[in-house]
Amino acid sequence: MKRRFSAGRQITGLRQVLDCPAMSTTLRQGPAAAPGEPPDWLALLCTAHSEALPEWPALLPTRTGLSLSCGSVLDYRSTKQLL
Repeated sequence: MKRRFSAGRQITGLRQVLDCPAMSTTLRQGPAAAPGEPPDWLALLCTAHSEALPEWPALLPTRTGLSLSCGSVLDYRSTKQLL
């Protein structure tokens, strides 16, 4: 099954929030800007970091298919929201 993580939106930022050499295996999503909207950000984590952060919202227990390092965050918020 092919997934579209961007939901037709432009990525406004790519951040690296963890210093982990592992590749990501799971995806966590941030809250939506409004009910029914897609998430404002997606965090890609290795298994160890995903399990260590159970309080992070909306664990999607699936392989992402993306080749990004653990701790990569794809941001969809506006530049104003990022500042």
